[in-house]
Amino acid sequence: MEKLKQALWNDYEENSSVIDELEIGSGEYKTHMEERDKIRNELIKVEQIEADREMKNREIESDNRNEKIRNRITIATFAVSTVVSIYTVVKTFRFDQGATVTSTLGRNVLNNVTSKIFKRWK
Repeated sequence: MEKLKQALWNDYEENSSVIDELEIGSGEYKTHMEERDKIRNELIKVEQIEADREMKNREIESDNRNEKIRNRITIATFAVSTVVSIYTVVKTFRFDQGATVTSTLGRNVLNNVTSKIFKRWK
């Protein structure tokens, strides 16, 4: 893209130097002015293309960064909820001398887990 811009600038400067030597209002002067305007328009288009490309690259980088953040939050949420669940289950189990669960919450958790296990085997 830089080579294209440099070539356009060279053409623009050459055309400008030719225009400076021509008589204002002549047919050749008008032709060179139109040519210089076309070159200037092409330079503007090249600049717009580069600006659009840069903006799209920034958008892509921003989207990638946002996606990484969302993934990290999801992983952290899963890890924290899993640790809290395991901690809660471990803390709710209190065993008496006969090795039975004495807490109500512990019994309910065991009943739910065992019923789900048996449903899968059926």
